[in-house]
Amino acid sequence: MDFPHFGINVPWIVLALAMIVVIAALAYRDVKVSARLLGIALILEVIMLVIFSLGVLFAHGGTNFSGDSLNVFKVFTPVAEQKVGDVAIPAGEAAVGIFMAFWSWVGFEMAPNYAEESRDPKRIIPQSLLISVIGLGLFYTFVSWCAVAAYPTEADMVAKAFSDGVNFFLTPIQTFVGGWGYQLMSLLILTSSFACGMAFHNTASRYLYSLAREGVLPQAIAETHDHHKSPHKASALQSVLAAIWVLLYGLAYGFDDPSGQAWLGVYTLFAVLGTGLLLVLQAVVSLAIYMWFKKNGGGSLLATVIAPLISLVVQLVLVYTLVANLATLGGTNGFARSIPYVGLAILIVGLIWGFVLRSTNPKAYGNIGHMVNEG
Repeated sequence: MDFPHFGINVPWIVLALAMIVVIAALAYRDVKVSARLLGIALILEVIMLVIFSLGVLFAHGGTNFSGDSLNVFKVFTPVAEQKVGDVAIPAGEAAVGIFMAFWSWVGFEMAPNYAEESRDPKRIIPQSLLISVIGLGLFYTFVSWCAVAAYPTEADMVAKAFSDGVNFFLTPIQTFVGGWGYQLMSLLILTSSFACGMAFHNTASRYLYSLAREGVLPQAIAETHDHHKSPHKASALQSVLAAIWVLLYGLAYGFDDPSGQAWLGVYTLFAVLGTGLLLVLQAVVSLAIYMWFKKNGGGSLLATVIAPLISLVVQLVLVYTLVANLATLGGTNGFARSIPYVGLAILIVGLIWGFVLRSTNPKAYGNIGHMVNEG
């Protein structure tokens, strides 16, 4: 992976494993350390994106602001096969963008995982959820609109996204902000990826810890650090699993192409797999909410029937959209084609493990329900 700012080239696997090691070291300590670093990275990224958006918004020519970009009824309009200059663009489903939007939102539902480490979870957790959903929703929409409008025509925008997606934001930043903005954003993209990795690591390790504490996973990882109070053993296990995933992908598809292997493969397609599984999980949870209130009663019609059923249908449609359009997402990448089968295998293993627990360890099986109710 080239770093033109420093005149060096580093293999992407070195950076990936180094990221896992640094995240493991930070996650070993108090969650406040990770929170501070995540906060700093988030603030710097938001400032840069605001500067970029303002640069595009107040540019004198060269932009293409249009209300059609905000028209949610056009999200299922397919992209026609076309040629823009020397770039041949195949036909594609625009609905894939909806799935990618859900990917961008993954994480807001993870706030309850930090309840035990919060001073006042009943107040702080709901506030954090509302702020992230409303605040980030409006901010994402505004920045995305500016990014699309930064290209003089829709055809230019589509061509850039297809042929050089890595620089989709960086090129207009250089145009409308300047070279310094390009250089700074190039680094902030790396810190952003690191922040995402650390956030997901913290969440995954707390899932592992909670499941182990309730007997669903081995008790050996259900332990917090005496001084830092972090789930350090679960965190170490998550680091090992992450390293295995990355190494297996590299061994299967190579270590010599940062764009195709690291960016498209490890970063994008792993996220696609994870987001698809999360949507399946949330669809099942939506059905469970409906069934629970149907059996036990209580709550309003909106909260107990309408909202969970809409959520169930929408998320199943999104999963279908993912499976039906993997070629648009991953092109000819071999791992992209295997995503449905890998996801199905993971779901089957989890289902089998649930049946095993129900027959061999009813207490642990019952604890899963208590964990949901307490969460």
